[in-house]
Amino acid sequence: MNIEERLDFTNYREHPSNKAYTVFFFKTLEQGDFFETLLQQHKLWFERFNEDELDNNRKVLFAVKNSDLKAITKLNNLAIGKYRKPFIPNKLFAWAMIVFSTVVISLAILGYLKNT
Repeated sequence: MNIEERLDFTNYREHPSNKAYTVFFFKTLEQGDFFETLLQQHKLWFERFNEDELDNNRKVLFAVKNSDLKAITKLNNLAIGKYRKPFIPNKLFAWAMIVFSTVVISLAILGYLKNT
């Protein structure tokens, strides 16, 4: 894996041998199955490949046509969003961060207005 792939946080790449296709990859079979269901519901062409445990970052791969890429990207976002963990899992802590940030910003604005 090169440095560009390590810094890219998307779950798709251009197909290595055929530039007319894009490859989407998912870390879990459950997420891959959901993505496949979405593709089938929208009647979009795809090829699926289940990888063995050789690469721990990619378990399910999908090759899709670049002509359908705009619609498939929306379905990809749905599949990722369904299985995504919250950024701040504790709701009380999340609200405390919002209140704290609001107070700090308010004090900063108030301090600026008093000094001008």
